[in-house]
Amino acid sequence: MEIDLENAVGVQCKNSCSYVETLFECLDKGRIVVPVMNKDDGRMAATGVDSFIAPVGSGGWMSIKHTPSQSRKIAQISFTSGTEGNPKGVLLSHRNLSVVVENLVEVMSITDDIREYIGIPVYHSFGYGRCRAVAAVGGEFFIPKDGFNPIELAKMIKEGKINAISSVPSLWRTLLSNPDLIGSSGDCIKWIEIGSQFMPKDEKLQIRAMFPNAIIVQHYGLTEASRSTFLKIHDEPLDHLDSVGRPLVENSIDVNGENRILIHGENVALGVLIEGEVHPVTNRDGWMVTSDFGRVENGLLYYEGRADDIINFSGVKLSPDALELRVRLNSGIDGGYAISRIPDLERGDGILISKCSGDDTLTEQELLTEIKKAISEAGAQIGNRLKIQYVLEIPLTGPGKIQRKKLSQLFLTNTADVISITDDNQSTIFFEEVAKILNVELISDRDSFISLGGDSLSHISIAILLQKHMKAVPDDWERVSFGVLKKSISEKIKYGEYSCAQNERAPQRSDGSIDTNPSDITFFELIKEDFRSHGSDISSQGFWAVFVCRFGNWRMSVKTKALRAPLTVIYHLLSKWIQISCGIKLDYTVVLGRRVTIEHFGGIILGARKIGDDVILRQNTTLGIRSTKDLNAKPIIENNVDIGAGVVIVGNVTIGEGSRIGANTVIFTDIPPNSLVMCSPAKILPIQMR
Repeated sequence: MEIDLENAVGVQCKNSCSYVETLFECLDKGRIVVPVMNKDDGRMAATGVDSFIAPVGSGGWMSIKHTPSQSRKIAQISFTSGTEGNPKGVLLSHRNLSVVVENLVEVMSITDDIREYIGIPVYHSFGYGRCRAVAAVGGEFFIPKDGFNPIELAKMIKEGKINAISSVPSLWRTLLSNPDLIGSSGDCIKWIEIGSQFMPKDEKLQIRAMFPNAIIVQHYGLTEASRSTFLKIHDEPLDHLDSVGRPLVENSIDVNGENRILIHGENVALGVLIEGEVHPVTNRDGWMVTSDFGRVENGLLYYEGRADDIINFSGVKLSPDALELRVRLNSGIDGGYAISRIPDLERGDGILISKCSGDDTLTEQELLTEIKKAISEAGAQIGNRLKIQYVLEIPLTGPGKIQRKKLSQLFLTNTADVISITDDNQSTIFFEEVAKILNVELISDRDSFISLGGDSLSHISIAILLQKHMKAVPDDWERVSFGVLKKSISEKIKYGEYSCAQNERAPQRSDGSIDTNPSDITFFELIKEDFRSHGSDISSQGFWAVFVCRFGNWRMSVKTKALRAPLTVIYHLLSKWIQISCGIKLDYTVVLGRRVTIEHFGGIILGARKIGDDVILRQNTTLGIRSTKDLNAKPIIENNVDIGAGVVIVGNVTIGEGSRIGANTVIFTDIPPNSLVMCSPAKILPIQMR
């Protein structure tokens, strides 16, 4: 198959109306769309695409009529890592896209009075499909600016602004756990679509009760074969609700001898692009063999987990999805951890538990107890063979499916360090003594005194223990992981010496002697782009702060010092004016990428080494040094990072591309790409009356 890449264009993914409008325009003009994160995204190089569009604006209401094309030509190349983590470009035709719209309109009886809250990013297959379906009938849809927000959603329902909702099971659970948010106002909702992430029968019944008048549909599908089956939750018999429904007339579903799900129909992609080569997704008979296990009974498909995820523990096959469901049904524990497969030479496969380090709603011991119980109910005896690691977040695909392979790879990558530590007798004794003091059975290298909830008495005991084992106890040992402390013990070094080995003195930052504005765009085009990024609002304080920073850099392109002198005076006056009137300090020595947006104002100190493209910052944010001992040690913010209000990021650290930093989070360590970092949630405590 040949692809006309000269007619292709990379479109920057953005959860905005302008993104959807751009894709519709490209479809109408017959251009092949390649959704990318930014202009430097490897997907541009993988497809050989040169043309690039960066949509501006944000979310909000959108009303647009769009008629899908029936062409068999390629319309879109959607790269997906899926749950396996191996990027591949899925080749979708116009017909692939249009048949999904036709099926949605038919199965949900959608009419032009639909006003939908789309709770999944529109640059993912699920969210984009909802946009196309609503636009096909001439309805309206709302794209939430900051993603799915249950409080905003409940308010819009009560005010009668929406009558349809689409989201994935993990987000629906936030409503199910807070039913008072919706109350009786759920009666006015007419249409609901639920993503293909696993959802048990009891949760489907809860949604049916919360929205009694709605047509409620859940689908099963993949990027390569979107919406292959539909389950009509609103009128299916109870014994059908554990299934993911049945295909419509245009599609067929079956399973092979290995119980792999097979898909056939016009929704199946033309092929996949891997390392520059196009590969078919179907066999000779036109069936797509998926990596999902399932069974078909009376025409209904029952999903039984991904083949790549199944754990063969001593001959007993365990599904991580099924185990997590057992844990949820037995104990109510939902989220904050994931189960995955790792190698085990004795038993075939081992079992890894990845727990969110910021989730203090349950202890490690409580979680392990419930998981062991679930494994036992599934017919296996795990004993003490469970492995546990702590992660910043559980990696998910766009529709909310757990990327278990990534978690396993993370564990295996760190195994060598763990073994070298635990083999040391002195450090092993240290771990055992700490476990006794804190009254816990297991301690991970990623645990710290604070993460394990240590109190004042245990603080004294562990401090004395550290004094016995270490040359010098660090002042902030409570926040340091036990793995780092243990390595300091085993290598007979001071904690400070170990820290320096891991984080060398920061290199010299920009001294402001050259123009560091982006070189791929002229100064005036750059200012126009910044203006659009701030909503084309001339009164935006964020825009003016960015403008003054750009101006400060641009003046350095004037090489003659005498000619530059008046521009320097103007810059310093403007910079001081921005600090006083807007409460924003952004020196020109900060290397500032394109389309940086400062959404609010006040209390903002942006003393970073570098801020990448498409970064969003908010009020009361501080970026700067951690210690006066190294004035060059300032953070680097990579592309597409979203920083919440009140965030503090200090020191020689890097915030990885695509990360989201929750409000009031304090960071002084590197953050991996595509991470969600946030403080512990607020707790409600009773007021002690006197």
